[in-house]
Amino acid sequence: MFTRPETPAGRHPQPAWKTKISHARAVTHQHRAWLRAFIDDESAMLAKLTAAEIPAVDAHTLAGLTTTELRTALEAPTAPTTGRPA
Repeated sequence: MFTRPETPAGRHPQPAWKTKISHARAVTHQHRAWLRAFIDDESAMLAKLTAAEIPAVDAHTLAGLTTTELRTALEAPTAPTTGRPA
């Protein structure tokens, strides 16, 4: 798990989406399959990540899944990016 350095709220010089993209590139540089997807609950973050070709999954989509469904969703060649369970 990667995190940004701790700073006072709202004071970090790099937006969270840039940090996530940077972390994704660091991981996939070693081996593409090491990153299944980032999980986030903000649609704007999902859009930025997927625009950068980083697999990203809506946390709300995963929240209602069983363990088996969760594993299937995360092992899919392209993880789902949007859509909330009905």
